[in-house]
Amino acid sequence: MRYPDGGGLTAAERARREQVRLAAADLIEAGASDRELARRFRVSQMSANRWRRALAGGGRAALASKGAGGPVYAWLWRHLPGSAAAKALCMAALITAVAAVLWMVIFPWLTPHLPLDQVMPHR
Repeated sequence: MRYPDGGGLTAAERARREQVRLAAADLIEAGASDRELARRFRVSQMSANRWRRALAGGGRAALASKGAGGPVYAWLWRHLPGSAAAKALCMAALITAVAAVLWMVIFPWLTPHLPLDQVMPHR
């Protein structure tokens, strides 16, 4: 399982979270429902179902922690100054700036190169 920025957790906390998922795997294999898992491990039923699907699709290895996700975002988060609120505000400003450049510069430049008006009739 992968969580953005490691879910804000240290390596030890990620290991503990992995142990929770492996304990949930035992209950899943014993026939527990998503509702029972959610109540037992204090997670949403959606998380319990995600664990169930991961277990079914890839076995216990699919429940193992894969470390922090989003290396670019994690790098940005670590290097932005200030508190979490200030970092969130800076990230929002960066995302807004990137979106503005895309919509005002990149997309208008790219549009003439795309065959948007060449629609094929349905046969």
